[in-house]
Amino acid sequence: MEQDSNNLQKVMELLGDETRFKLFEILLDGNNLCVSEISTLLGISVSATSQHFRMFELAGLVSKTRDGQKMCYRPRLTDPAVVAVANLIAANKVT
Repeated sequence: MEQDSNNLQKVMELLGDETRFKLFEILLDGNNLCVSEISTLLGISVSATSQHFRMFELAGLVSKTRDGQKMCYRPRLTDPAVVAVANLIAANKVT
């Protein structure tokens, strides 16, 4: 139980950054976009986007796959902390 609480705290700290929050929100939308496409959507460099995703990966928020030259990420919806945050974001999303 304490481990889940610690993971949730780490997730919340990472998502406290506006850009990382937007990146994660895009992932949750399930658009199957890769780093270069997401960087274009947000108007930030591919390098900056990759660094944000690297932080997500280290925190266990995402898993990655390679599609040719592209790197694509998906939220790890098997992690209770990730699911909790995903549910919170979905419940508060303005449509």
